[in-house]
Amino acid sequence: MAGARAPGQRGVEAAGAAAAQVQPPLAAARVGEGGGVEQGEGGSGREDAGPRPEDEPGSGVVTAFGRQLKLLRVRAGPERPEFGKLTGYAGQSIASFEQGRRIPPPKFIDRADEVLDAGGVLKAQKEEVGRARYPAFFRDAAQLEAGAVGLCVYATHAVRGAARCARA
Repeated sequence: MAGARAPGQRGVEAAGAAAAQVQPPLAAARVGEGGGVEQGEGGSGREDAGPRPEDEPGSGVVTAFGRQLKLLRVRAGPERPEFGKLTGYAGQSIASFEQGRRIPPPKFIDRADEVLDAGGVLKAQKEEVGRARYPAFFRDAAQLEAGAVGLCVYATHAVRGAARCARA
């Protein structure tokens, strides 16, 4: 009999309904093979649980900046090695900036904008590119830290002058 079940067994539908009732409201979970609930990555309580585009390497602001940099460089004419000499960077670094593999420093962005006669297009993205230096979960803390006047640390294991030991 196809529809018969042993006592105590639940069907797939019942297991799915039970998992939906057990699952936390914002966590990513799925029903495993044994009918139990498996917690997936991204059960952090975010509504958009799962990987975000800005968390992926080579995506987002840095990639968009790199594409724009390459378009402006090609339009202006210099090849990567020549452009690198004009900005003070190696051709390999220019390639990494254009491909979104490395985050360009602010001084490069300023110099590239001048050399390519971009009219401030690259400089306008400098703040966003600078924020991309930090992981997404730390960006707010980095912004607060940048505006801090001082830093106070409470360390229970720090002993002032411990590096200077008296020799007997």
